[in-house]
Amino acid sequence: MSTIVTIWAYICLAIVIALVVASRRIGRDRAAAWLVALGLFMLAIEEPALTFWLGLANPQGDHDGMATLITPQARAHVLDAGVFGAALALLLGRIAITAFRRGERWARRVLSWGLVVAAVTEGATTLFVFSRGLPLPGPGGAAGENGFGWEPLAVGLLAWAAGLWLRSRHKDKEIGDAREEWRAEQINRIKAGMEAHPWFRVANRTNTTHVRSSS
Repeated sequence: MSTIVTIWAYICLAIVIALVVASRRIGRDRAAAWLVALGLFMLAIEEPALTFWLGLANPQGDHDGMATLITPQARAHVLDAGVFGAALALLLGRIAITAFRRGERWARRVLSWGLVVAAVTEGATTLFVFSRGLPLPGPGGAAGENGFGWEPLAVGLLAWAAGLWLRSRHKDKEIGDAREEWRAEQINRIKAGMEAHPWFRVANRTNTTHVRSSS
């Protein structure tokens, strides 16, 4: 199982790299949106979807299944958390491929804060609860050193962050272009104002007369 999870993570990592490299050709907005959506999909599979499955499965069906090990009330909360988490991931994914792709500022803020919450939560549970196969010090490393599953989480967070970074670079370029257009417009206005000024007309006529006299 750990081999399958690792292969799945490396395939998604290859997709992340391909989207970043091809972002100029396919459009940075589109690439950024799909990077965020890919990251959300990976995290949703590894967290809320897996949580829902473990709430349904018993230890005979899955080593980590908890259906027969917890009370019905606790099981209901586990299943609810899985469904709510998956629904939130779908909502953020929808925002990523619509408003975020269009460059709306509120969408980028929502997705940025979502990434912060997800990264902090994953980091805390990895350090203090279960390291998912990483040899870390503390209770998380002791419990999860022989486990697996950190690779898809890392790639999912990386894809999400890469999408936000790519959109940020595109935004900076748009701001730079807008500033250049504004500067050019101001220069043209100054030139037009100078040409319309009577002093400029007199000076221009004087220069023209001087050129004619010299020739």
